[in-house]
Amino acid sequence: MEHQGVADTTVQSSGVVPSSFRTRTMRPVCIHYGGHDFIASPEMAGIFLRHAQQLVDDDDAQLVPLLHRDGIELLYVDAAIPFFVRDATDEPKR
Repeated sequence: MEHQGVADTTVQSSGVVPSSFRTRTMRPVCIHYGGHDFIASPEMAGIFLRHAQQLVDDDDAQLVPLLHRDGIELLYVDAAIPFFVRDATDEPKR
């Protein structure tokens, strides 16, 4: 799992698209999980990745919320379940 350090941001579930998705200067992040690509802001991806990394480090498993451009998903994170993160502007790795 790779991630960059980003500032903490509160996850909102109000259905309102965060302004970070509308900012053209930010490069979106793609989290590929379960055959799906979820496009998120760097802040939201960072929050998800920090929580996921802590679960893997603790040998634990939980549903972890991911706020992305199409809404919110609860992704089950466990050390045995693969997912990867990439710059959303890169070509998908198949």
